[in-house]
Amino acid sequence: MFYRFLILILFFLSSCSRYKIEDNNAGNIPIRINLSDGSSGEKPELIYPISIYYVNQKNLSVDNKNFNKGESLILNLPEGEFSINVFDGLTKERFNIGSNFEQKQVIQMKENNISTSPLMAAHTMLEVKKTTDLNLIPVYIVTSVEFELDNIPEEVSKILINISPVYKSYDIEGKSYGESSVANIECTKNVEKWTSGVRYLFPSSATNTKITINMDFDNKTKSYSYTLKNRMECGKPYKFNGKFNGSDGEDSEGSGDGEHNGDFELDGDFCISGWDMEEEISLDFGNGDIDDGSNGEDGENGGNGEDSGDEGDNEENVDIETFYVNEIPSVNDVFGPLFIWKSKEVSSKEAVVTVISPHQWPDKLASEAMKTLKSYSVDDISGWRMFTESEAREFFRDFDGGKSEINTILYENGFDIFYSEDIYDKEKKARYLCDDATKTFNLYGKLRITKTGEKTKYYLRPIKTMRLIIK
Repeated sequence: MFYRFLILILFFLSSCSRYKIEDNNAGNIPIRINLSDGSSGEKPELIYPISIYYVNQKNLSVDNKNFNKGESLILNLPEGEFSINVFDGLTKERFNIGSNFEQKQVIQMKENNISTSPLMAAHTMLEVKKTTDLNLIPVYIVTSVEFELDNIPEEVSKILINISPVYKSYDIEGKSYGESSVANIECTKNVEKWTSGVRYLFPSSATNTKITINMDFDNKTKSYSYTLKNRMECGKPYKFNGKFNGSDGEDSEGSGDGEHNGDFELDGDFCISGWDMEEEISLDFGNGDIDDGSNGEDGENGGNGEDSGDEGDNEENVDIETFYVNEIPSVNDVFGPLFIWKSKEVSSKEAVVTVISPHQWPDKLASEAMKTLKSYSVDDISGWRMFTESEAREFFRDFDGGKSEINTILYENGFDIFYSEDIYDKEKKARYLCDDATKTFNLYGKLRITKTGEKTKYYLRPIKTMRLIIK
């Protein structure tokens, strides 16, 4: 009688078990996964199906299982170490699963590096030895952005917004993102405004994010660029409200129609940490050619060619970032981490300044220079360039063979100074790269602007042009 009673108890307990191991999973161990929002412990709002990718760390084999609404999240796994990766919102309509160059599986957005639905993930490592309840908290691995643009001219037929950099993919084990790319977001006209709707992207870890608004007219495209100085964060929504302030006058791009010049006023989190500034970024497009000269090429030993002649008066095409400041600094001022080389007053509250960075490199090949500038930033400010040829001539005059106060100010503020001699060979003049690393110039003696050599190392000094407006 006792044994019959014991059998009945065991049968009752098995019928109430939280897990049911199927015959084809015999020998495997059930792992039950519970998802919560991390605060109340309640289940978050989920987008089904729930996708779980589990990677055997012994042989790196990858398997996955999808769960629909109402299904318990249970994996039956053999003994061993696994990475458990849960995704909420990984719909086949919005995302692809592919492989990167390391043959690791990654998640990619299907269209233009954006999605119209969000994506959450939770990752953990688990040593599978016995039945386990695994409690995980999914978090957003995307950023949401939304644009609403007002006062757009009637002649505009299309508005495309570029956001860069963003990541192209996401490792299914959550260890890394893929290479950087650009997200393209198209706006549609909605009564009197152009809107994008909410879009999602993989935000880059880069400090600066550039937002470019491209407006298509019948015969041209006008672009306006802004830089978000604090990097975008996962799980944070960004809504940008923009208003186009157009004005009549001569068209700056030389198209000849003379209409719809102006700028966007774009609201958003534009700031430089520690400077007590708010900043709005715009990209000015000018015209004019840079004199390419006909100079001798630097030899491998750094030989000099002849001076290429008179200074070119043409304007160079440069990106101009706009910052709101408390006051306009003067020429030769040190402004935060920047040296104000020259300034052009636009009005009593606005000036366009060219600044010199505190750092320089004494040993850069011409082929390395542009890549170095692209990755360089100081106090979260990027977008640096080198002297153009006409700026090199102008700076040579201002520097005056070291007789000006420029080096003194740089030295007193801990900035790198400009050199007369090559630190590696005192018999040679120090030569600075200019004109997108196609030419070089010296700062002492007679000015000689020469073409670069392939194997010679040169000095590289970053500079930048920016618009300053008193707020």
